[in-house]
Amino acid sequence: MTMYRSSPLRILCLTLLLAAALHAAEWGSSWPDHLWRGSAAGLNNPHLLFAAGAIAGLSAWDRDIRMAEPKLLPDALARFGKYYGFGTNYAAGSLFILTDGLGGWPTSRSERLDNWQTFSESYAVNMAATAALKLVTRRLRPDGSGRDSFPSGHTSASACVAAHLNRRYGAAAGLPAAAAALIAGASRLQHQRHWFSDVLAGALLGGLIGDGFGQLERTSGRSSPAAMRWQFDLILIF
Repeated sequence: MTMYRSSPLRILCLTLLLAAALHAAEWGSSWPDHLWRGSAAGLNNPHLLFAAGAIAGLSAWDRDIRMAEPKLLPDALARFGKYYGFGTNYAAGSLFILTDGLGGWPTSRSERLDNWQTFSESYAVNMAATAALKLVTRRLRPDGSGRDSFPSGHTSASACVAAHLNRRYGAAAGLPAAAAALIAGASRLQHQRHWFSDVLAGALLGGLIGDGFGQLERTSGRSSPAAMRWQFDLILIF
């Protein structure tokens, strides 16, 4: 139930953040096209069917995996993962983009705003997709607190941030964000808020959407796939 109560506030805050950039971004009037292109680029991934099948197969072993789980994280890291996965990841990603990675990736003001709104779009689409899957599947959480276990929203949001930063800025930005996403996912297992397959599904969903939107380049209101470059694969990491 907590997820459903908090989602409207999170969506409202994200909408306000998006609106703040609309007047400055070159392509603000064509955002529906960007949402479609970014979503399509993310879901048109050869890993998707294989990974989804593997997660479905692993779900049969969720109870056995939970019974065998050791304490995955120190308490302090588990608390960090809990709060990082609940919106702090968006704030951290936004701060990175709007400050050019604290000066390490210098861009123009227009590019910063474009990058930020692309990032915000990916985060919003991921939130919507995660909420839709929760409503459809209605899977009971391991602790019995509600029927919104699949997929893990903390993990999907954190993976979305990591995949997007990796695609846009490379492994120097993506790897630390991926480490934070792994901590967020492990914390959900440790706190018995999600099954193992929930966390894997969240990582897959967020990783694909974040990477898909990260591939888009914006020029005079048009979206196009970014040039491919060597990078580590977040889908394999998760």
